[in-house]
Amino acid sequence: TNFHVVQGADRITGTVGGRPYAGQLVGYDRKRDVAVVQLIGAAGLPVAPIGDVNVLAPGEPVVALGNAMGTEAPLTREAGTLTAFGRTVEAEDTLTGTTDEL
Repeated sequence: TNFHVVQGADRITGTVGGRPYAGQLVGYDRKRDVAVVQLIGAAGLPVAPIGDVNVLAPGEPVVALGNAMGTEAPLTREAGTLTAFGRTVEAEDTLTGTTDEL
């Protein structure tokens, strides 16, 4: 998940197939805004392959999965094309007015 999603959380919960699991933060990279969460007691779940940045090139298709409206909203999928590496983008949260660097 993204680090900003779990940053400062007192409790992490992940739901798979309607079943909730307690989550444990295993590691994170604040600069890259990525975090690894282990779902305690979960086993046999499907695994999504993660691309290797060393073999990706601009022009290749990419997919982003998210839950933009919070925990109750359905998972969303956005497809796009990789355009470049090393860009800095600022995104504004329209609900809070805060801006994050991505």
